[in-house]
Amino acid sequence: MRSFKRRPSAEEVEQIAQVANEEHLAIVPQQVLAPAQGDHETERAYSVGQIIFVPIRELKANQFNARRVVSPAGLDDLADTLKERGQDTAALGYFDETNDICLIDGHRRMQASLIAGIDTLRVEIRPRPETDQELYLASRQANKDREDQTPLDDALAWKMLLDRKTFESQAELGRRLKIEPTMISRTLGLAELPKMLIGMLTERPTLMSLRMLDALKRYYDVAGEEATEALILEISSQDLSSRDVDARRISIQKAPVSRARSAISNIKYDKGNCIVKRFTGQGKPLIEVKNVSTEEDIDKLTEEVNKLFAKMLSKE
Repeated sequence: MRSFKRRPSAEEVEQIAQVANEEHLAIVPQQVLAPAQGDHETERAYSVGQIIFVPIRELKANQFNARRVVSPAGLDDLADTLKERGQDTAALGYFDETNDICLIDGHRRMQASLIAGIDTLRVEIRPRPETDQELYLASRQANKDREDQTPLDDALAWKMLLDRKTFESQAELGRRLKIEPTMISRTLGLAELPKMLIGMLTERPTLMSLRMLDALKRYYDVAGEEATEALILEISSQDLSSRDVDARRISIQKAPVSRARSAISNIKYDKGNCIVKRFTGQGKPLIEVKNVSTEEDIDKLTEEVNKLFAKMLSKE
């Protein structure tokens, strides 16, 4: 059973009528979408396989959605397409335990519809997934069928699933997806990239191959975030390959390592000793306290050191 609480606009009714002859399409009449009469809402049940128009504001997002990165520019393009041609492919959803429609697939179409000012989404009703694992797998399969699931989507989704214990281990995840453990581990490494880099990559679909993403992750590990940002821009402007990225990384790794010189002071006290390292030209004092025996002394020392630093580093 499903209750709709809003009467459709004239534009929505016209849109529904235009596609009424489509196979399996279930027309949601005005009386179903109308406000409830009295204390009871008008309800109607829909069967699996039917396609219905659902007000977007009444849809629930899938917290186990396999797509984790969305390009704002891509959403704008999709919004323009929806305005011009309408929604070619129905989203996928199911009735959850509270009788609301939860999306399995179609979040980009939902977001783009809101941008385009479209209030309803065509949704094909699917069986309710029995577990969170099945919900994620159904979402990922829908993306794979369209060939637009990226390794970065997988990395971020897999990390979320493992953190939540939806899958107990990488091994279990690999078995369900039928993916080799080495590929699971390699892909998961991409989730360690900073948000800034992920955002830049999201706006550059041509860099979304696993080979390129893996090369950039290895480069980031040795060169850092700022250098990787510059390299991504260079890749886009000069059409560099993943081999070029690997060559840059190897060049950095082969370069001689320069070690910062430090001046060390070692001072012993009755209740412990203190080592102060001062790195020349780097503004990096390092203070290490050893052999403090009691928690009371540690707490007092921490308090006094914090007071000293607050006074010395205060801008006032």
